[in-house]
Amino acid sequence: MRNKNFKNIGNVAISEIALCDTTIGLYIPIEKMSENIRREYEKSEKHFTETVNKEHPEIDLSQYTLYRDVALHMDLDNGKVKYSVAIILWIENEQGEEIHVEFYDPFEVEINDEDNSYLKKLVLKKLVDSFF
Repeated sequence: MRNKNFKNIGNVAISEIALCDTTIGLYIPIEKMSENIRREYEKSEKHFTETVNKEHPEIDLSQYTLYRDVALHMDLDNGKVKYSVAIILWIENEQGEEIHVEFYDPFEVEINDEDNSYLKKLVLKKLVDSFF
């Protein structure tokens, strides 16, 4: 079962995870996702639905909540920080046990461009919170 301790910051919840190595778990509302992240999320959600329907025909997805995590990975490359995002989708049963989970390949994002300014605010807030 995934960590569901969320800290509310305005109208967004950030997954309360340890800031270990260089990965931060974020919850980003769909309407706040930048266009490139939203496109990848929509492809991932479509793939997830198709996979669950194929592998678990007994499951009616309309009866489940689809959970998502957006994992932001920071990597130092020749003194420059590179960011990549990985999307994780899953559903659980009534006992909170994962029924099906999918991890999608990370894709590179640039958080300094205007399109990802919301993501940049989340990252900065998470970093500040981790030290205080």
